[in-house]
Amino acid sequence: MTLTVTRPDRIGNPAALKALLREYYETILPRLAAVGGPSLSADSLLEGFDEGLAAYLPPEGVTVLAHDDRQRLVGCGFLRRIGEGRGELKRLYVMPEAQGRGLGRRLVQERIDAGRAMGLTRLFTDTVRGNMPMLSLYASLGFREIPRYEGNANDPALAPFLVYLELDLADQ
Repeated sequence: MTLTVTRPDRIGNPAALKALLREYYETILPRLAAVGGPSLSADSLLEGFDEGLAAYLPPEGVTVLAHDDRQRLVGCGFLRRIGEGRGELKRLYVMPEAQGRGLGRRLVQERIDAGRAMGLTRLFTDTVRGNMPMLSLYASLGFREIPRYEGNANDPALAPFLVYLELDLADQ
């Protein structure tokens, strides 16, 4: 399988992206519930998707998409500016059939590179407690655990169930 990663200026197929994000939420929400978090629905989290997408497109953000050799969307990741020199990575997802090829790392690295190009000096992200694949990936790229950061997109009530991470781009 050949995988192509792009940073589009606009989303050409919003329905395909929304379907991929639905799959992402259907994967991550049971993990959140398993660590004691609230039971949330993919539908509720996808409300306002179209309106909120602008924050993840240039000039204030970046969307990174991965397609397979049949041009099927198989992965995504988002970056948005959350303050002066600060950005937040959100919603990294790789479909199961595209996993094991380094695509997750590539999607994170693309967003790190995009953050540098945007003039950001610090990147932040979060993941569900116990999500070892994500925690290991972020640690291998230099992210370190921190308290909840200002500008985090998630409801503060989720804080006990999440791990917050930071990457200082000056250290890279």
